[in-house]
Amino acid sequence: MNSLTVSKEELKSIVKELKKWSAHATTLLSLYIPPGRPVSDVVGMLRQELSITENIKLKRTRSKVRFALEAAIDRLMRIPKTPPNGLVVFAGEHDE
Repeated sequence: MNSLTVSKEELKSIVKELKKWSAHATTLLSLYIPPGRPVSDVVGMLRQELSITENIKLKRTRSKVRFALEAAIDRLMRIPKTPPNGLVVFAGEHDE
């Protein structure tokens, strides 16, 4: 399997881990990319979102949102095209 493909067992493990994640504000990013959607379009959208994070009043929240967006952009820049079944990206820091 390539790095974008996971087995059912791996997926169950990932979902179990994600259920543990929570954050005080809306600082966790869940991004669902349908098959055929160009990765460059999604990166452009995320960069646009990144540019408006300055409007977030709380510095801590703004910083966490920027981190999540930058992490997603970084990951997507390594992917040449959207896989045949689409792609899901989760990014951010959860509150311990």
